[in-house]
Amino acid sequence: MKNRLEEIRKNCGMNQEELADVLEVSRQTCRQKSNDKQTVRRNT
Repeated sequence: MKNRLEEIRKNCGMNQEELADVLEVSRQTCRQKSNDKQTVRRNT
């Protein structure tokens, strides 16, 4: 299945930092997941 994170983010009018805040992850994690490089984990 194609990673749709970037598509969904853009459809919501969000940048990576805003999406990362909503998902409670770092911007870097959000960017890496958009590129299928890392499993997303919540910040604790």
